[in-house]
Amino acid sequence: MSNLIRHVILKDNVVVNAIEYETLQTGCPEGLEDVIAIASDAGQIGWIYANGVFTNPNPPVIVEIPAILPPTPEELMAQLNAIQAQIAALK
Repeated sequence: MSNLIRHVILKDNVVVNAIEYETLQTGCPEGLEDVIAIASDAGQIGWIYANGVFTNPNPPVIVEIPAILPPTPEELMAQLNAIQAQIAALK
């Protein structure tokens, strides 16, 4: 079994594909003169390649969700009293 080498295919400095070759490739793959193959485990489709670094142009957005705390016993008692008052008013 041969060890395959992962390469990314760049067009206009954007990763357009990923492919595995049996040998290390450099430059333009045969028949694809408008793209460049670079050995990389890091680059992902859609990422930008500049100055030897792959960058995700759409990094994930991290949204902090505030913690929802359960009501305190005092708050529960206040809610219960309010409900009991509403029930008493209906009678």
